[in-house]
Amino acid sequence: MQKKEKILKTTTSAKVTSPKTGQQSSGSGLEEQGNSMQNLEPSQIEVVASMIRHRPTLFVEDVPESLVYLMYRINFLKPSITKTELAQLKKAERDCKKVMDQATVQDAQVMIETICSTYSCDAPNELGLNTYWGMVKKYPASFFPLVTIDILSTYEYPRLPVPKVFVEKFESLNKQHWAFYYKLKEIVQYAEQLTSK
Repeated sequence: MQKKEKILKTTTSAKVTSPKTGQQSSGSGLEEQGNSMQNLEPSQIEVVASMIRHRPTLFVEDVPESLVYLMYRINFLKPSITKTELAQLKKAERDCKKVMDQATVQDAQVMIETICSTYSCDAPNELGLNTYWGMVKKYPASFFPLVTIDILSTYEYPRLPVPKVFVEKFESLNKQHWAFYYKLKEIVQYAEQLTSK
């Protein structure tokens, strides 16, 4: 149950900090990095800011801005890495992997029942449910609440979308999250080499 609460928390809460009167916010998300960012050129700061903005939704909590900055340093600046930094990266990798746990048929049923009940439409019979499940079972369980919310907030028709709509939404999340996860994994492996030197 704790995993589902984390997913809901991630999908429904967004931290928005507005600048105090008289101050400008760069909108880069790097305000907390402070002095460590002063050694970077503006183009490098923009790359880090872009990495932060493009973090997958479900990884925002497990990969804070400080770790994104560390990922940038390892990938582009090749610094020496402390054992503490390596441990933080490894923990983030494990946590991100947990987010990508395999779905169960109940995840699909809850998604479809939620959409049908919200739109006051009939749910498909068992054969229809099995068809939907067959098309989306390869996606992580944590994506199902995101797709449900996305469909409820963007789908124009008060009926259950065809499976193709679900697959398109799942595939978009899948590509984004796995690409980030594999990049993080690659950086952890490289950080291990830097630490062992």
